[in-house]
Amino acid sequence: MDEPFGALDPVTRTSLQLELKRVHRASGKTIVLVTHDIDEALLLGTRIVVLREGQIAQIGTPLELLRQPANDFVAELQVDENDIVRLRHGQRVLFTLDSYKGEVFEGTVDQIDPIMNERSRTFTITAVFTQKPPVLYPNLTTEANIVILSKEKALTIPRAFLVQDSMVMLENKEKRVVKTGLKDYQKVKILSGLTESDIIIDPRK
Repeated sequence: MDEPFGALDPVTRTSLQLELKRVHRASGKTIVLVTHDIDEALLLGTRIVVLREGQIAQIGTPLELLRQPANDFVAELQVDENDIVRLRHGQRVLFTLDSYKGEVFEGTVDQIDPIMNERSRTFTITAVFTQKPPVLYPNLTTEANIVILSKEKALTIPRAFLVQDSMVMLENKEKRVVKTGLKDYQKVKILSGLTESDIIIDPRK
């Protein structure tokens, strides 16, 4: 069966996928199904063959493919039309996922789709994880920061050390107001109010 559900609306497609799964279980027959939809493969397949550039990249059960993927973890990001011109292939990406609270993972921009979604006014960007989470599942929600510009000589502090987004705590427990600049999930740039010689402490301790 070569992508039998590709042209169907979502409701009909889901209904027929579940019916095919029921028929397969009841009959015990072997069914070969070709699809480009990873969710469909994981839903219907008992054994999945992943092809890449005409070659077999991996063979396994859905659980084996999720636990030990042979290829890179890939994230699909939506970027606003105002930011698309600032993106370049290979730029650093910082990811956070609800499944791994408090952790930050890294990746790089791999592909930039030049066709804009007219409804959402966004472009689709594909990023590849370079620092991989232990386990990922399809369709997990992620937030991502794409690093557009970096400055070599800048005073930065861990973002967790920032109090109420505008203060830091000194070693004597006093709070000092600072002016901040660019931020990512890990660091905050300090524009004024703090020097390299100042000692600050983690306010959470």
